[in-house]
Amino acid sequence: MKMWVTKHALTRGIREIEGVISESGLYVSEKGDIWSSCKIGTDAFPSRAAAITRAHNMRRRKIENLLKQIEKLEKIEFGGDDDHES
Repeated sequence: MKMWVTKHALTRGIREIEGVISESGLYVSEKGDIWSSCKIGTDAFPSRAAAITRAHNMRRRKIENLLKQIEKLEKIEFGGDDDHES
């Protein structure tokens, strides 16, 4: 069964992978000797459109988190010129 996997969408993109649904409800694929499992509806989707929607949401959340980190860093104060060593 073909699924679109978003498990590493922000680093590797969306992958179209052949695999099977295990008894535990996970989507399991084999690539060489390596087995990988993904949770259906979170990391693997039966339609490309659903996977794209998930990847957009992942990107949006990542950007929001990075903006919060930037805001925190910008608020850090270090004091005057005499605080650093020459």
